[in-house]
Amino acid sequence: MDTKKITSIIKSSVFSLIVLLVISACDIVTVDEAEDSGFEIRISNYSNTEYNNCTFYMGYKDKKDNFIKSDSLVFKDIIIYKKGDGNHVSENGFSVTYPFSQSKKGLNKFGIWSMTPEVESAFYENGEIFFKVDLEGKISISSPKKHRNGGIVLQIFENGELIW
Repeated sequence: MDTKKITSIIKSSVFSLIVLLVISACDIVTVDEAEDSGFEIRISNYSNTEYNNCTFYMGYKDKKDNFIKSDSLVFKDIIIYKKGDGNHVSENGFSVTYPFSQSKKGLNKFGIWSMTPEVESAFYENGEIFFKVDLEGKISISSPKKHRNGGIVLQIFENGELIW
């Protein structure tokens, strides 16, 4: 081999090695920590009652159809405005509350609620995630969610009934 070919091979090898080192040193965002890898909650209140305490649970159902909680977010001082009150009132007059704008505790770096490894494992096993809320003693479990991310809407009807 002549010297030019050897020099060329060494230069391309060094360049490839440098590129590889730079890429491996980067803070690459994985699918599991991407901006949309979690859930946001919105509460629509059609009732004339303001609520100030709720807990959301994320989990799955076991083989006996029991809800198994894996994570929770507690909002002790939340303001869920009654119908017609607050900063976000729909054209139909109900109030909309975004709990994650009032507290970031338990959320990921993008401000959304990510699945725990336990929920993720159950999701891959049966394709479903469930949510539960305790709104000042009123309990409701969501229908199954078939996606790993997105918005979840809890509705409080005029009679106080909770619907997902």
